[in-house]
Amino acid sequence: MIGFVYREMIRALLSLTYGRTPEDIDSRIEEEARKAVLAQSELDPAWDAAAWLSQGPVRPRLEDIGNLENKVLYAAVRRGARKSRNNATQYWARRIRDKRIAARRKARARDPAPA
Repeated sequence: MIGFVYREMIRALLSLTYGRTPEDIDSRIEEEARKAVLAQSELDPAWDAAAWLSQGPVRPRLEDIGNLENKVLYAAVRRGARKSRNNATQYWARRIRDKRIAARRKARARDPAPA
């Protein structure tokens, strides 16, 4: 964890040194999530990705496990876990996927399948 904090501090200082505005983790995750939703929106042409994106921040809505029943949103989270170059984004997406899998297993264990 300490290494992660140091990496973020060095990243911010380097950005300031080169005259750029440093971006925090949340803004980088938000940007990656938006790109992933737009890229995966072709899976369901009937679903309006632009309208969904215009409703506000993407990150908290993707963290809601109920929203991941939409195949476009789940594919966007999967894409973030696999293809993102940012480690923080990959970790965030993997955590979201793990929460969804755990919730589905819990629901499956609670409601046994009819024999």
